Amino acid sequence: RFECRWVRMAVDRRSNCAFTEGMPDVIEMPVAHAEGKVMADSEDTLDRLEREGCVPLRYMGPSGGPSPGHPFNPNGSMRDIAGLCDPTGRIFGLMPHPERSLHRWQRPDWTRDARSLHEDGFAIFRNAVRFAQKNL
Repeated sequence: RFECRWVRMAVDRRSNCAFTEGMPDVIEMPVAHAEGKVMADSEDTLDRLEREGCVPLRYMGPSGGPSPGHPFNPNGSMRDIAGLCDPTGRIFGLMPHPERSLHRWQRPDWTRDARSLHEDGFAIFRNAVRFAQKNL
C-alpha cells in the first residue's frame, strides 16, 4: 500500500557520504512509496557495506534506537537502511524524498514549529552542490 508520511533517520558519522556531511545526528523527511526496500544477498554483504562506510542513513525507532519495524521502518529494509552510498561517498540513493523536505512549510506541523526556513532535504542538495564545486 502507498504510504506518504515523515520518518526519522539517524545519520551515521562513519559514512563517507558527501550528501550527509555536517548534518545533525537525527534528520526527518517524508517517504512516499508503495514498494522498494534495501535487501542484500547475505549478512556478509551488509557487513561489507557498513565496514566500507556505505550506510549513511538508518530509520530510527521512537526512542532513538533501532527501528522495531513498521511504521518506523516503513518498507522493511534490512538493518533499517534508509540510504546507501558508494565507497567514495559520491553516489547516493535513499528511499525518503529530500525534494519533499526543502522548506519549513512542507512539514505538516510547520505552523506550530519554529524551525529554520530550510529543512533536512535542502541540506542534502546543498551538500551536493558544495561537493561539486570543490571537486569538479
